[in-house]
Amino acid sequence: MSFTFRPVQDRDIPRICGFAGNPEELFFFFPAASWPLTHEQLRDSIAQRCDSTVIERDGQVLGFANFYRWEAHGTCTLGNLIVDPEGPRRGRRRAVDRRDAAHRPGQTPGRTGDPVLLQ
Repeated sequence: MSFTFRPVQDRDIPRICGFAGNPEELFFFFPAASWPLTHEQLRDSIAQRCDSTVIERDGQVLGFANFYRWEAHGTCTLGNLIVDPEGPRRGRRRAVDRRDAAHRPGQTPGRTGDPVLLQ
C-alpha cells in the first residue's frame, strides 16, 4: 500500500469537514473557523491559501494540509493541517516527512501540479 498526495478537490470537502470531532479539535485544525465546520468555511480557506493537498491511500482521504504563507526562496508556513482520527495509522507521518524532504530548496510549493506517490 502507498500514500498519494494530490490537490484537494471539491468532492473531498465533506470528508475533511468531518475530521474535527469537536470545537477543540476544530480550533487546532482551523482556529478562525466556527463550530461546526461548514463546507463554505473550508472552501474560503482553500481559496486564500496555497497548495491545499490531501493524502490518500486506496482512494480514501486520510489527511489535509495547506500553506497560509509562502515565499519563493523563503519561508513556508503550514496553515490548516488535519488527519482522519479514525484512519489507519500506517505511516502517514513518515509519508508527509518524506514528501517535505523531497521538495527542492527554492521550489515554490504547489506549483509542480504533479501528485506525489510514496511507497
